[in-house]
Amino acid sequence: MMTTTWQRANTKDISLLQTRIGQAARWAVMAILCSLCLLAQAFNAEEFWREPTKLPFNVVVLEKGVDAGVVWQAMVYTSEIRNGEPMRIFAYYARPAAKGKYPGVVDIHGGGGGASLDGAKAFAKAGYACLSYDWNTTQDPKINWKPGEPLPAKKYTVFGNIRYDDYGGSFVQLGADGKDSVLYRSVIAARRGLTWLSQQREVDAKKLVIEGHSWGGFTTQLVAGIDPRVKAAVSSAAAGAWAGRYQLGLEGHVKSHTPWNFFQWSRRYDPAAFADGMTAPILIRLATTDFFGSIDTLADYWPTIPGEKSLELLPASNHTFGDVETRVAWFDHWLKGGPAFPTITAVELTPGDAGKWVVRVQATGPAAMTKATVSWTTSPGAWNAREWGQLALKQNGAAWETEFSPVNAGGPLRVFVSVRDANGRVVSSMPIIRPLPKPTAQLPTNLTESNVAIVRSAASPITTPTEWKRARTVGPMANGPEVLGNKSADMNVLWDADALYLRLRVDDSSPWALRPANANNWWDADSIQLRLRTDEKANEKLTPTAQVIHLGWYPDATAPGGVRVDAVRGADFKGPVNDISPVTTTVELQDGAGYTLITRIPWVFIDPAFDPRAGRILRFALLVNYGDYLISERSGGIDFNNGGAFNNPDAWGKATLTNE
Repeated sequence: MMTTTWQRANTKDISLLQTRIGQAARWAVMAILCSLCLLAQAFNAEEFWREPTKLPFNVVVLEKGVDAGVVWQAMVYTSEIRNGEPMRIFAYYARPAAKGKYPGVVDIHGGGGGASLDGAKAFAKAGYACLSYDWNTTQDPKINWKPGEPLPAKKYTVFGNIRYDDYGGSFVQLGADGKDSVLYRSVIAARRGLTWLSQQREVDAKKLVIEGHSWGGFTTQLVAGIDPRVKAAVSSAAAGAWAGRYQLGLEGHVKSHTPWNFFQWSRRYDPAAFADGMTAPILIRLATTDFFGSIDTLADYWPTIPGEKSLELLPASNHTFGDVETRVAWFDHWLKGGPAFPTITAVELTPGDAGKWVVRVQATGPAAMTKATVSWTTSPGAWNAREWGQLALKQNGAAWETEFSPVNAGGPLRVFVSVRDANGRVVSSMPIIRPLPKPTAQLPTNLTESNVAIVRSAASPITTPTEWKRARTVGPMANGPEVLGNKSADMNVLWDADALYLRLRVDDSSPWALRPANANNWWDADSIQLRLRTDEKANEKLTPTAQVIHLGWYPDATAPGGVRVDAVRGADFKGPVNDISPVTTTVELQDGAGYTLITRIPWVFIDPAFDPRAGRILRFALLVNYGDYLISERSGGIDFNNGGAFNNPDAWGKATLTNE
């Protein structure tokens, strides 16, 4: 019998309802409370999520092949019948070519994604039979299928007469029976996928697992709480318990709901409502300022998950964790007897002298701990607007410890620790929260946007370093005062008739490191990105003579001086520049303190038609990304002059060429 915790969540929903309606309408609230109580008794979660097990799959194979020891196929299957029409799910299925019994994994993509053949093959190469299905139907036309006609079989999912043209609204629409949400379609497709996998002769039906990213991670948690066949799960970039986000008006998907409709939606679709059912081992991977998954709301139901659980946090605004390796390692441990992930056994956080704090952590596991970090924030903002500092811990016997000095930015001190073992596995603690006194002194200023005055240089500062004294200093730049001195930067910019010169000093106690070769993007770890537009006019379409160029610097041990330079032209971040040799760069590393980048960019490289002279204005923006200590992922950064708006040059700040 399925068990849920939605009854416990009702108290939160009722409190929220009272807040939204106001004290003057208490009599109306009481009437609604009575209704909620009745509905709470009437709602049957097991019946609501019942899988149509007797419905034929009617599988149609559209394409198939064999690739490097992996057998794969593109296929369509029926998940359910809705309003008289079959819901036809497109998927890729991949398995090892060698005969045997393999665990089965259902892979769920994020919003805007689709079924992934590469992902399915990656799992197959690791010894799993993987079904990666597609629930994204924004391109799907209404088909008006009639009984007797051929079943739809396309390379994308067809949900028949249910339209999901409104991408955001499709997640929260309910319908008369609460089943119109695309989440309902996705959950049923996942459960049917588990059933289909269990029927394949090469799949061990007793070893079914599930994993997903973003909305796929959200769905993964939901299915893990509903379907007892799930033997392990990995959820990335997602969290439930959306009541708090709804109350703050920070969740765009559901904030248009009335309190009543939100109550109806959350008890059906919020993973936190089914936390008691998550009995299978689950790994949740989440960036602490992820726009989609809130670490605050995860804390609301994390303690109620009864199964084995592990957490990996990244102190960044990333929506990340796309690697298959960690997922496979988690599944291998629980299904194949592979090495366990480490376990944090104790975290001590004690105040020290002069506003300092001491953190001490102990962890155990099958492999020795090789690194540990502490991450903190004092930001008073919501989870998705906080800046986090990070420091490495030093080993002291069986423990790891350090002292750190957080700047009091006005919020409570939030601290979590992470450890990495010799197998490369990383786990984190849930954040510890400690109140701080109200700041009495003015906070350090942090500069996030500014117009830049670029002074003319009398000689090249590359060959005459004393020329940098002529430049005006911009900074310190940081996205939050609490990370000044830990993740901050300042810069000088000069110009002459031949070139633009940039010196950027970056505070970063983590290593200057690149993501591994199998990473998706080089800019997801340590990198610097400079964006220039020589036509300074805003709010006009780019003319053929207007030049937009994006320059990126990142570490590469095989490149001269250990730094690689990439360049692309165009507002849409496309059009690679094949020859970037005119750009000369050096990076000076300060061990454990950061680095300094010095570069010369000839005007003729930026824009052959540009005439540098005093009074000319450029669009100028900068983005500094930081790599994490324990994994090669981006762990925050500095966005100066809207450098993150890489495809919107009109949003970038301005820089004026001056003689002094």
